[in-house]
Amino acid sequence: AQQMSLDLNSSSFHFLLIYFLFSFSFVFCNDLYVSEHGNDTIDCGSLNTPCKTIKYVVENRFNNGDKIMLFSNETFLVNNINIKYNEVTIQGYIYEEGTYPVLDFSSDGDSFGLFFKPENEDISAKWEIKDVKISGNITIINNSESDN
Repeated sequence: AQQMSLDLNSSSFHFLLIYFLFSFSFVFCNDLYVSEHGNDTIDCGSLNTPCKTIKYVVENRFNNGDKIMLFSNETFLVNNINIKYNEVTIQGYIYEEGTYPVLDFSSDGDSFGLFFKPENEDISAKWEIKDVKISGNITIINNSESDN
């Protein structure tokens, strides 16, 4: 039997390692698009076939690390969305300079907007909301527990 060896210092090994890591990162993180004119269907989320609501994306299409991309110049109702993931980005998809999507936190009084509570609390959480305008009232509550 012939024995194979791999030189860990070779440029080919470094190229393969970088290629693998680069490919790996794209397989598990997606940009999921949301538009007022989209449809909440099992195959929605691409730029050409966006979903209609943030809630649908979070409950049916989202995986930890994905980005929710909101079309600019559109308004999105944020009501009773429970996010259980540790790494979440909600971001405006700006296709026309100077325009932003609007997150509307209007409420009927018995509901909440976005509720971030990761299932795995042993992992640090990273939640980002950027490139959007906010409408309505927002309350931010840190419910972390202390042993002191």
